[in-house]
Amino acid sequence: MFEIFDEQARRALFFARASLLETGGGAILEQHLLLGVVREAPEAVTRFADPAAWASARVRDPVMRSADPDWTLARMRDQLLVTTNAGARLAPSVEVPFSDTAMALMKAAAELGQATSPARVRPEHFVLAMLLVPNAAAPLLAEAGVTADPIRAFLAQSSEP
Repeated sequence: MFEIFDEQARRALFFARASLLETGGGAILEQHLLLGVVREAPEAVTRFADPAAWASARVRDPVMRSADPDWTLARMRDQLLVTTNAGARLAPSVEVPFSDTAMALMKAAAELGQATSPARVRPEHFVLAMLLVPNAAAPLLAEAGVTADPIRAFLAQSSEP
């Protein structure tokens, strides 16, 4: 399956694994996948976020009130780290499985990638899959105002010759 992932998507998976190694746990979760996307390709989230949703999230946060999109990404990272099931830290040499939900998201992203941009999966496909398949990372995307239709339109446009 990984052969159809572009370089950024592969690096997002690498950073998802790195996030797990930092926080501990027994499997790469969907939260780790979103952390990997945010680290490797933040524009895969910020390009589709609704500034009005960010503004309402900033009002609820008593510490951070910046209009900078990096604020939302930092808040998203913090929230994702809180929701991961921390456990024993693993050695970098240990092979780490993907959780069932993370695997379902990767399969959905692969299917979406084959349908919208032949034989290539981009980080935006991960984000779209997170919006379409029920998972624990989806509420953070919703809070940032990220919805599926703008991502679909972007992917359709970017796959045109």
